[in-house]
Amino acid sequence: MLALIADLGTGILSAVKGFSPVQAAVLLTTFILLVDVLLRGYLAARRSPFIFSEEDAALICQAPVDRRQVALAWLLGDWIPAGLPYWAGAVTLSFACQQLAASGGLIWGRLPIYLLSGLRATSLMLPLHLAFMASTYAFGALRLQRDKELTYLRLVPVGIGAGGLLLTILYPESLPIMLWPVLYPLEAGFGAASWISGLTLAVFLTVLSLLALYLVSPGLNLSRASQESNLHWKTQPAGLAGSQTEKRQRIKAGHYASHIQSRAGVWALIWKDWLQTSRGFDIRYATSWLALFAAGLGMLIAPDWGTRTWIFVVWGLLIGQVCSKRFSSDLNLWMLFRQLPFSGKEILLCEIVSPVVAATLLGWVAFGVCNLIRFHPSLPVALLAPGIILCITLAAVFDILRQSKADALLAGSSSEMGAAGLFFGLILAGLPLVVVMWITSRISAGYIVWVVSLLGLLLGLGIAYGLWHLTTWQYKNVN
Repeated sequence: MLALIADLGTGILSAVKGFSPVQAAVLLTTFILLVDVLLRGYLAARRSPFIFSEEDAALICQAPVDRRQVALAWLLGDWIPAGLPYWAGAVTLSFACQQLAASGGLIWGRLPIYLLSGLRATSLMLPLHLAFMASTYAFGALRLQRDKELTYLRLVPVGIGAGGLLLTILYPESLPIMLWPVLYPLEAGFGAASWISGLTLAVFLTVLSLLALYLVSPGLNLSRASQESNLHWKTQPAGLAGSQTEKRQRIKAGHYASHIQSRAGVWALIWKDWLQTSRGFDIRYATSWLALFAAGLGMLIAPDWGTRTWIFVVWGLLIGQVCSKRFSSDLNLWMLFRQLPFSGKEILLCEIVSPVVAATLLGWVAFGVCNLIRFHPSLPVALLAPGIILCITLAAVFDILRQSKADALLAGSSSEMGAAGLFFGLILAGLPLVVVMWITSRISAGYIVWVVSLLGLLLGLGIAYGLWHLTTWQYKNVN
């Protein structure tokens, strides 16, 4: 198990060129922490981070309890489950740093050093993650001050993220200075700085965050927090009841109706998709797209074709799930969905166009990031992305329709992409990719690579076109 963990981390750190293993581990951990805290901050500005059960709400909201104790208790209760992936990741990366530093790979005689390095990394990650999480809870408590409606707070994490991105592009040399309070404890955790100094700084950041939560929580409106928690718990029960409640929450049942757009035809379907997307944004939705971006980035920077192939399978699985999710959800309303005054081709195209375009743009962003950090990813892969994503998505939709039965759809139970749909999509998407990579590996001229890649894109789009017709036929023959 130790060798497996170390090999996994080694593969990740080896993909980051131009940095030492410790620097790569620090940068990767910092990026994940910052993305997590900005995402949590944005969600805390929309919904209470303090999630109460019905029993807790009945007892706490009616009792004269100290709001500060409630805030700290809920923070510590949520911190441990949220921190487990970070602690495991810190151990994995610390093992990888030790393995890369030791010539000849993992040496079992150094087992105590591996264990101590994992303990050292975890000891710094514990207070640092708590500091980040406490800051988001303090941010959420600030929004829930009595009866104030501070709707502008959700712009704060967006502005911080946009400002950080601009600094990365325009003034990258300023980032190490601004992020030093985060970078130094991580360097200490991975053995590149003094452990005592790093732990002191991490504990100091934790104390500041907890103090901020302690200062803003006396005005915490527990009634509002419990009301915002109500819909969260209603979506938890299994079965159709929980699913229907989740739909009501997603479309914001009980709110004012949206203005119906004026354009007719298939634009109504595209407008419906955008409306569902804007109203259904939550942590799970954002995490799925973030995982898709990470998988695409990993596929482009993978050091060998073996690793790249496995990541391609994971990336294809995420593409199939993310891009077919809206279609699968709409099938639950089969009685209404089937009566829409549109042809099967129009419905299928409009259901997948937005996620396919978004996934393609996300892949091109990953390609740009790789070029920015001088990884020189494969150009044909980026050019073939639209055809590959279309093939995988249509194969996923075809597999969903293949498994669907009218009586189950009328009961509000649709299928999801299975292993057969994933396998089918990967084969169809991989065909033009393999052909183009085989040709370009034997031809080095730049313009020929462009021509071959564009021809491969046309081949992929042609396969997707045939699959679109096949999926439309399957849609019409659901029985």
